[in-house]
Amino acid sequence: MPDSSALPNHDGETDAEFRQRVLASIEQSNARTRAARADRTIWLSQHDVHVAMFAERAETWAVMREARISYVEGNNIATLVLALAYVEHVLNDALPPLPPNRKTPPMAVAIKQARAAGLFPDDLLDGAAVLSDFRNPFVHRRNQDDPDTLASRVNSRRTHPTTIGEHDAKDALILMYDFFRWSFRAPPSRP
Repeated sequence: MPDSSALPNHDGETDAEFRQRVLASIEQSNARTRAARADRTIWLSQHDVHVAMFAERAETWAVMREARISYVEGNNIATLVLALAYVEHVLNDALPPLPPNRKTPPMAVAIKQARAAGLFPDDLLDGAAVLSDFRNPFVHRRNQDDPDTLASRVNSRRTHPTTIGEHDAKDALILMYDFFRWSFRAPPSRP
């Protein structure tokens, strides 16, 4: 069987030639976005939590890690979604254990339960509620007139969607790190 890298593809070039063209394109893209990625890395370094390893579920650690990577790469929606996934994990982990075969509550319910139990400061829970509202149109289909959709927020704020996305991503990362820090504090004493 012949080497597939030497066979022409549908454009008449071999896989190896196509690969070289893709690498050149990636190199050009890297050069164009390098300064912005450096700026985001610098901003993130001012807020990041520096730990070698911490005892979290693999999924919880993975969403935190990928939220950081997504932000550096300029993927604002992914950053918002992943950072809020981390917050949702921390909220649900702090709530009393569920009976077998019960799923964890959605974010809004977890926030309400955590607030009622006094598990986190109100400012953290308030921030989670606001950012969850901004996240929801990306992960749950909403009507276009929903005030939390990106289009509604662009129209009401008269602000470019990228600016709104960057702001949401930064706020979500700060909130994620605040929840991370809070989760390592001693639980409040119960009467």
